[in-house]
Amino acid sequence: ALLGCDESDSAEGGDSEGEATESGETSDATEIDPDEIAAAALDYQSLQKVNGEPFASQHGLADAVNVWVAAEHVESYENLSGFVPGTLLVKEQLDADGQFLNVTVMYKGPEGYAPDAGDWWFGLVAPDGSVTVGGQPQACLDCHSGVADTDYVFGL
Repeated sequence: ALLGCDESDSAEGGDSEGEATESGETSDATEIDPDEIAAAALDYQSLQKVNGEPFASQHGLADAVNVWVAAEHVESYENLSGFVPGTLLVKEQLDADGQFLNVTVMYKGPEGYAPDAGDWWFGLVAPDGSVTVGGQPQACLDCHSGVADTDYVFGL
């Protein structure tokens, strides 16, 4: 499982590098490009699906989900370790009929990007490519900080 956050759960405060602003977006936009991440995430079918069948969403954002990972990062995902900057984890959100709703995303930023979040950027991307939620939203951190020992990533 990756993430599922809504705007009301975004992190607040902070404007030093790597800290979240009211929108949940980190203040140093030069470190990562949310629009570029969103575009890559919506091209998720070019990645490798790591689950056999869709499974129930843990976040209530969808009825079922699939997890997609770039081929070069599948081993890290399977081992829940060794994630390098540039790692993209995408969860395809599906409705009860198996139709695409949106994607939730984890993107590993450069070292020091967001130390309190394992340097991950979390996002919710709409079908039109707009980033509905991005950065280090508090709801995402509340859940993912519980698995800091696996670099903030849940497995299948």
